Amino acid sequence: MYNMHTDDEKVKKLVEQLRTFHQNLADPQILKEINQSLGSKSFNSFIEYYQKNPNLLTQTMNDVHRLKFKVITVTKEELKENSSIYDYINNTSNHLMWRLSNQSVFAQLLLELMDKFMNPELSISVLNIHSEMCVDFGKASPELIANIEFLVSTVSDETGTPLHLAHFLGNLVINLDEKKISQKFQTPKLKLVFDEQWISVAKMLVSMNRTDSLQAQKNTGSEFWTLDFARESLTTIISGPELFVNAIGNGLERAKKAVV
Repeated sequence: MYNMHTDDEKVKKLVEQLRTFHQNLADPQILKEINQSLGSKSFNSFIEYYQKNPNLLTQTMNDVHRLKFKVITVTKEELKENSSIYDYINNTSNHLMWRLSNQSVFAQLLLELMDKFMNPELSISVLNIHSEMCVDFGKASPELIANIEFLVSTVSDETGTPLHLAHFLGNLVINLDEKKISQKFQTPKLKLVFDEQWISVAKMLVSMNRTDSLQAQKNTGSEFWTLDFARESLTTIISGPELFVNAIGNGLERAKKAVV
């Protein structure tokens, strides 16, 4: 429970940290660093995971009805109905493209955001809120064009409802024959946050003792945020609020194991 007399200084400090964090979300230098890191990833290292995991075809089949999904056939016909897409996948199931065409391809994008912005002390969460795929066989070389939207949030009032801070839109293009991959983020869209909201968040953080109980995780660095962790987060069917809670809980368990 919040103690007005002993916790005011903690609240003031957290409010400043939250405001600085919010400003950093829109820092063009940070965005440049993220996109440079994404641009340095090689096609061969990316594609190896998919070459070794034929079971990812099943993940694609599951994602057809979860995402905004479109297929352009070799005859340039557009397929948007799930039944038509399933039939086309079944008829061309040996193509490597179908192992790629699911949310696991966004793992590196998520990992970059987590490395830069996941802050347990401030209960920061990065959630996928929208994804879409276009699998294009109508081009001379098959291509996957995919977009994903991430929401960066923290806790809010005593209900624990997340306070949304920013939206990040990520773009990914993979060309198999040309062996090319492009991954990048657009300029994020910051949400307007009022002073009373920052204070409410800070009081909540103090009341939950997060600045102390999550310090161990903060000190362990970003080694817990791996591609496998990101892939699992993206391909698990779970609601936004549940994922927000589980992300914090999983992080605590990982931190405890690290310091034991």
